[in-house]
Amino acid sequence: MAILKIFSFLLSAIAITAPFSGCQPSTSNNELNSKPKETTVNSTNSHTKLVSTSSKPRWSIAIHGGAGGDLDRWSPQQRQARIDGLQRALSKGKSMLSNSANAIDVAEAVVRVLEDDPNFNAGRGAVLNEIGEYSLDASLMDGSDLSCGAVANIRKSKNPISLARAVRDKTPHVFLVGDEADAFGIEAALPTETADYFKTQEQIDSWNEWRKRQDAKKNTTSRNDHNKPEDRLFYLGTVGCVVMDDQGALAAATSTGGLLGKKYGRIGDTPIIGAGTYANNKTCAVSCTGIGELFIRNHIASAVSSRLEFLNESLEQASRYAIEKTLPVDSGGLIAVDAQGNIETIYNTPIMARGQANSEGLYRVGLADWVDGEPK
Repeated sequence: MAILKIFSFLLSAIAITAPFSGCQPSTSNNELNSKPKETTVNSTNSHTKLVSTSSKPRWSIAIHGGAGGDLDRWSPQQRQARIDGLQRALSKGKSMLSNSANAIDVAEAVVRVLEDDPNFNAGRGAVLNEIGEYSLDASLMDGSDLSCGAVANIRKSKNPISLARAVRDKTPHVFLVGDEADAFGIEAALPTETADYFKTQEQIDSWNEWRKRQDAKKNTTSRNDHNKPEDRLFYLGTVGCVVMDDQGALAAATSTGGLLGKKYGRIGDTPIIGAGTYANNKTCAVSCTGIGELFIRNHIASAVSSRLEFLNESLEQASRYAIEKTLPVDSGGLIAVDAQGNIETIYNTPIMARGQANSEGLYRVGLADWVDGEPK
């Protein structure tokens, strides 16, 4: 009997200390839980915010407007326009959550606000593909029952996230694409728009600049073009929202126009459940932004959830592993909220448009630095 007890103890010790994928974050759960109410954690290639409160917030929300880009290429007016857009979206979410709205309803409504804003790469103002046209992708997921909906390569529905919601609510399916998805949107009586609404002059100008760069290198591309600064194809602006409502339900929603100059027909991580969007009440809700191919290959959104569930990591540890240990520098970022209402907004790009709020009084948005407080 004594030998069996010793053997059992040794097995337990091995299970606790065994590494995951060759790497263990150095911060323990106890160390994280001992941090003060708001602690900023910065590293060379990422910027993250852990929100830890003495009591669980009644509700929490985080949003993003895309990772990447360069602040130096924007005028002060362009920067402020993006800050204002984040403020509008976050205020919408805060108002709904303060009135006990459901997480999935909030996620959809907040993303709709960002899709309608031409300063972000989703809905109106989406980037253009290799032939100078646009195509839109979106998905959302309800952590209460893992139900979800997604659409890709659509061109008519005014709000792609609402079309994704209709797929989830009104069909037995998860994913619809192209003209058939747009036709379903019309059948579901969702608002539509023409190309004149979606295509903005700013994006037309951006495409013309990209076209000149392509012509200069004789239109050659490779699988690694996104790693070259002069050929970087992703554009700040993919939008997303993650929510914990006052019933403890989690939801995530993401919408995008994809990569500037993408191949006609290309689909990124945004509409792929588990890659760009994921929510599970047992763990967390995640929305991603960046170079979609990398997020697909590493199933980033669901990987964060899995680390919480199977390794008992904190949201901070799992999010940092996904962005800092899994992806190359300058790939993108994610926002996440867990079942305790903790929020993470982490990225390894120069900037990420983002915002966060909770019932404990947290409210702020930012591009690189945070701007505290609600708009006057």
